[in-house]
Amino acid sequence: MKKNNSTNFPKPKKTHKKSKFPVVTKFPKTSSFPKDSKFPKETDYSKTTKFPKVVRHPKHPYISEDEQGFKKDIYSNKPQSSKFNKPSKFTKPRGTTKPVKATNPTKPTKTPVASEAMSLSKYLALGGVGSRRKVTELIKEGFVTVNNKSVTEPGYKLLDKDIVRAKGELVKQEEKAYILLNKPKDYITTVSDEKGRRTVMDLIRLTKDVRVYPIGRLDRATTGLLLLTNDGELALKLAHPRYKISKVYLVELDKLLTSSNMRKLVEEGVELEDGKVVVDEIVFQPGDKKTVTVEIHSGKYRVVRRIFEAIGYEVRKLDRISYAGLTKQGLRVGQCRFLEPQEVAMLKKMGGIKE
Repeated sequence: MKKNNSTNFPKPKKTHKKSKFPVVTKFPKTSSFPKDSKFPKETDYSKTTKFPKVVRHPKHPYISEDEQGFKKDIYSNKPQSSKFNKPSKFTKPRGTTKPVKATNPTKPTKTPVASEAMSLSKYLALGGVGSRRKVTELIKEGFVTVNNKSVTEPGYKLLDKDIVRAKGELVKQEEKAYILLNKPKDYITTVSDEKGRRTVMDLIRLTKDVRVYPIGRLDRATTGLLLLTNDGELALKLAHPRYKISKVYLVELDKLLTSSNMRKLVEEGVELEDGKVVVDEIVFQPGDKKTVTVEIHSGKYRVVRRIFEAIGYEVRKLDRISYAGLTKQGLRVGQCRFLEPQEVAMLKKMGGIKE
């Protein structure tokens, strides 16, 4: 009699026949590892902040230096082990100073100079005695005394309590004055004239106690803005070609200015006797090709007239309408005004003078 094998036993679960390792749950790509995972979180270095400037270590290329010369890992920004955490030879740790050498009592010591020591020539120029070149000549010729002793060195450093005289007159630091003048025609840009002609100083009626001097020059036939001051340092900075102070002129020519000559002035420039001059910008006036606006930074004498004469033009009228960002707004011909404090600050910034 056959045995009944029809008993229904539960079917065994299917297993992986060829798998030798347990099945590992796959985490989605967007999620991070669970807290109990042994793997660190992935970091997207492309979205991190900018890496510091790295000075590569010859044996450890992934170690950078901070500002104090200590080694740090460029990715984790953590200090390295003590054997690497030493000041670098490329940078000097902050707070370190050179050892003070003991002075030899037998050697003569120098006279202490004031914290804001100023050279004698600069002091005279700022005091309104004259230009830097003129006061240098006065010093070398022996017309300047410091504490009643003659000094012939322009670079002599002054102390706070020194008394300076030029040709017997006491020199003091005057209160600074900055005056903008709209110069009319037939006035000479000078302090005094031997021939008795009218000068720009005849138009300055704002101050009597303070002497001012013009910065740069406008010829007798040229009109427009002229800056006058007793601030010698600022005057030297604004007149120096290094600072490229902008000047804008309204120029009336004897004939039409062609586009080729216009392009030559801006792109190639014009070679004059005292050097090459390139115009910054030329703009035609609406409806009149004989009148142009010229922006230039060169400070050469009669430079606008000379560059147009070099290409075959004659300047009939010349008016400076802007100087170093200052304009003639509200200033009639022959009138002058004091500069506002913000205007003085702007000029000093252009000249690189720190207040």
